[in-house]
Amino acid sequence: MVGTTLSGYAGGPASPEPDFDLVSRCAALGVPVLAEGRYRTPDQARLAIEAGAHAVVVGSAITRPEHITAWFAEATKKARQRRQPSPPVLAVDIGGTKTLVALVAGDRILESRRIVTQKARGPGAWLDAIAEAASDWRGGFGDAAVAVTGAVKSGRWSSLNPGVLAIPRDFPLVEELSRRLGVSVIAMNDAQAAAWGEFRFGAGKDRDMVFLTISTGIGGGIVLGGHLITGREGLSGHIGQMLIAVDDGYERLEDAASASALERQAAARGHPVEGSAMIGAAAAGEAWAHDLIVASADRLAFAVGSIQMAIDPDCFVIGGGLGLAPFYLDRVRRRLASLDERMRPDLRSAALGANAGLLGVADLARSQQLTWEERP
Repeated sequence: MVGTTLSGYAGGPASPEPDFDLVSRCAALGVPVLAEGRYRTPDQARLAIEAGAHAVVVGSAITRPEHITAWFAEATKKARQRRQPSPPVLAVDIGGTKTLVALVAGDRILESRRIVTQKARGPGAWLDAIAEAASDWRGGFGDAAVAVTGAVKSGRWSSLNPGVLAIPRDFPLVEELSRRLGVSVIAMNDAQAAAWGEFRFGAGKDRDMVFLTISTGIGGGIVLGGHLITGREGLSGHIGQMLIAVDDGYERLEDAASASALERQAAARGHPVEGSAMIGAAAAGEAWAHDLIVASADRLAFAVGSIQMAIDPDCFVIGGGLGLAPFYLDRVRRRLASLDERMRPDLRSAALGANAGLLGVADLARSQQLTWEERP
């Protein structure tokens, strides 16, 4: 027989939850499995049996009152903290063209400022500009939280698509911004932050959902069971990096369907315009602009249909300047209309606009749900 009691104690951090995945993998060995380790509720025991366990061992949950007391004390402490007013969070959203800096309290943005992201100057200069923009707010906020395009792991920032914003690999974002602001900082991908904002306060409130922003680039975030899914390397939800088939091979969805991709395609056809002008041209009936935007919507529809079958979320929330353009979402829906209704995604327009990332990352800073982040 196999026991799972060492899960989490043989290298790496121990999760506060039982390791149901390990139970399932051990059950596949064909021998009795005793599920043990952090089983505290009858519901957890049920899940272990459903995962293939022969029996469940319960220890501290019934034999050590001091542990049980600590669990209740911690839960009530967190609930009390959520009820009490807390100082605003300084929230920052660094994108490929602009940076937003705001004071956030709950679901409200108290004040905000916009800075042009000067791509050529590099991340050090961007952080200097953020510190300068927030200088007269010093003392008026507690922690700070930053959402960025690209990937963040353990407070270090790297590009996923240097064409959107070039960042040196493993730039120490949390350390550098904390030094400039003098407060604790958390950091995460901007689309993941926006996904959490729409889950907490917007179009996907309290639902299993996938968020997609179709803008300069294409990003995304996934919330399942009330948890933001970040993945081993913090890359979960980076749907713009999915590969799609093209005429002679494949390319990233972001390189084929984002606003910056459409700008390149328009320039190649003799129409050197920005994305907003292209949307206006399409609305005015210009065929070249309409065809490019329709092609983007069609490519997104294939990606959304595949994701639906992979994780079956309650809904998709679509945002971004291109994603919220007139007729874009309707085109995606029409492209998916032939699917069986059980497989057809529920598509919703994002409700929070450009504020989704700010509200989401600020809320995560308050609740300290970034479990992979080491707070200084």
